[in-house]
Amino acid sequence: MKGVLWAMVFLIIGGLVGGFMALGFGVSVGVASGLVQGAQAGTCVTVETASALGLIDANDRDSLIRSAITAIRDKAQDLPGQSQTDWVADTAGCAALIAGLDPASGTPPR
Repeated sequence: MKGVLWAMVFLIIGGLVGGFMALGFGVSVGVASGLVQGAQAGTCVTVETASALGLIDANDRDSLIRSAITAIRDKAQDLPGQSQTDWVADTAGCAALIAGLDPASGTPPR
């Protein structure tokens, strides 16, 4: 009977420790996703601003977005949860991402 009690105690302790470890992993996935989402939004706003200021040609926006997002993707490939990331590919994708970040739009971020 004593052995069963010890087994139950260690089972409970193991479950609690495992739960905290899983919570930590979930938090790290959320943080990584937020970093990638923020980097993409920063790229989009930067390209939009540079275009509005006349620093880049409107025809070069998609190319600049693609190259910047590719660099971000290369750096973020080892972060947890990146297989489910929706990556921006062009000006239209940037517009959708930025619109999703505006709480008044009612559109959730991708």
